[in-house]
Amino acid sequence: GHARALLSVADEKEQEKIWKKAVNENLSVRSVEQLARKAQEKVKSKSPEKTAQQRKSAYNNRIESKLREKFGTQVKLRTKKEGGSIEIVYYSSEDLERLMDILDQIKF
Repeated sequence: GHARALLSVADEKEQEKIWKKAVNENLSVRSVEQLARKAQEKVKSKSPEKTAQQRKSAYNNRIESKLREKFGTQVKLRTKKEGGSIEIVYYSSEDLERLMDILDQIKF
Protein backbone atom coordinates (compact mmCIF):
# COMPACT_ATOMS: atom_id res chain seq x y z
CA GLY A 1 0.00 0.00 0.00
CA HIS A 2 2.72 2.48 0.93
CA ALA A 3 4.71 1.72 -2.22
CA ARG A 4 1.70 2.16 -4.50
CA ALA A 5 1.03 5.60 -2.99
CA LEU A 6 4.67 6.58 -3.47
CA LEU A 7 4.70 5.40 -7.08
CA SER A 8 1.90 7.85 -7.89
CA VAL A 9 4.35 10.72 -7.26
CA ALA A 10 6.21 11.58 -10.48
CA ASP A 11 9.08 13.54 -8.90
CA GLU A 12 11.68 11.15 -7.47
CA LYS A 13 12.95 13.68 -4.92
CA GLU A 14 9.41 14.20 -3.67
CA GLN A 15 8.93 10.41 -3.51
CA GLU A 16 12.03 10.09 -1.36
CA LYS A 17 10.93 12.93 0.90
CA ILE A 18 7.53 11.30 1.47
CA TRP A 19 9.14 7.87 1.99
CA LYS A 20 11.52 9.23 4.65
CA LYS A 21 8.65 10.99 6.40
CA ALA A 22 6.57 7.79 6.31
CA VAL A 23 9.40 5.74 7.82
CA ASN A 24 10.42 8.30 10.45
CA GLU A 25 6.87 9.05 11.56
CA ASN A 26 5.46 5.54 11.03
CA LEU A 27 2.70 6.92 8.79
CA SER A 28 -0.31 4.89 7.69
CA VAL A 29 -1.03 4.09 4.05
CA ARG A 30 -3.82 6.68 4.09
CA SER A 31 -1.43 9.36 5.35
CA VAL A 32 1.11 8.53 2.64
CA GLU A 33 -1.64 8.60 0.00
CA GLN A 34 -2.68 12.03 1.23
CA LEU A 35 0.91 13.33 1.09
CA ALA A 36 1.28 11.86 -2.42
CA ARG A 37 -1.91 13.62 -3.58
CA LYS A 38 -0.70 16.94 -2.17
CA ALA A 39 2.68 16.50 -3.88
CA GLN A 40 1.00 15.82 -7.23
CA GLU A 41 -1.31 18.84 -6.84
CA LYS A 42 1.70 21.04 -6.06
CA VAL A 43 3.49 19.83 -9.20
CA LYS A 44 0.40 20.31 -11.39
CA SER A 45 -0.20 23.86 -10.17
CA LYS A 46 3.49 24.81 -10.56
CA SER A 47 4.34 23.27 -13.93
CA PRO A 48 2.33 25.39 -16.40
CA GLU A 49 3.27 28.62 -14.63
CA LYS A 50 6.93 27.72 -14.56
CA THR A 51 7.12 26.76 -18.23
CA ALA A 52 5.31 29.96 -19.24
CA GLN A 53 7.71 31.92 -17.06
CA GLN A 54 10.69 30.10 -18.59
CA ARG A 55 9.45 30.89 -22.11
CA LYS A 56 8.99 34.53 -21.15
CA SER A 57 12.45 34.61 -19.59
CA ALA A 58 14.05 33.09 -22.71
CA TYR A 59 12.19 35.62 -24.86
CA ASN A 60 13.33 38.49 -22.61
CA ASN A 61 16.92 37.23 -22.76
CA ARG A 62 16.81 37.25 -26.58
CA ILE A 63 15.43 40.80 -26.60
CA GLU A 64 18.06 41.98 -24.08
CA SER A 65 20.77 40.38 -26.20
CA LYS A 66 19.57 42.13 -29.37
CA LEU A 67 19.37 45.47 -27.56
CA ARG A 68 22.83 44.99 -26.03
CA GLU A 69 24.19 44.32 -29.50
CA LYS A 70 22.39 47.34 -30.96
CA PHE A 71 23.44 49.79 -28.22
CA GLY A 72 26.81 48.29 -27.31
CA THR A 73 26.11 48.46 -23.59
CA GLN A 74 24.29 46.68 -20.77
CA VAL A 75 20.49 46.60 -21.24
CA LYS A 76 17.92 45.29 -18.76
CA LEU A 77 14.35 44.44 -19.63
CA ARG A 78 11.99 44.77 -16.68
CA THR A 79 8.57 43.24 -17.20
CA LYS A 80 5.50 43.74 -15.08
CA LYS A 81 2.05 42.20 -15.25
CA GLU A 82 1.22 44.67 -18.01
CA GLY A 83 3.97 46.63 -19.70
CA GLY A 84 7.44 47.17 -18.35
CA SER A 85 10.56 49.20 -18.94
CA ILE A 86 13.92 49.03 -20.69
CA GLU A 87 17.01 50.18 -18.80
CA ILE A 88 19.99 51.19 -20.95
CA VAL A 89 23.22 51.67 -18.99
CA TYR A 90 25.76 54.37 -19.91
CA TYR A 91 29.10 55.06 -18.28
CA SER A 92 29.95 58.64 -19.24
CA SER A 93 28.45 61.73 -20.86
CA GLU A 94 30.16 60.70 -24.12
CA ASP A 95 28.57 57.27 -23.86
CA LEU A 96 25.17 58.92 -23.34
CA GLU A 97 25.73 61.05 -26.44
CA ARG A 98 26.61 57.92 -28.42
CA LEU A 99 23.38 56.27 -27.26
CA MET A 100 21.40 59.39 -28.17
CA ASP A 101 22.91 59.29 -31.68
CA ILE A 102 21.78 55.68 -32.04
CA LEU A 103 18.27 56.56 -30.83
CA ASP A 104 18.14 59.58 -33.17
CA GLN A 105 18.72 57.25 -36.14
CA ILE A 106 15.55 55.31 -35.37
CA LYS A 107 12.66 56.35 -37.60
CA PHE A 108 9.28 56.29 -35.92
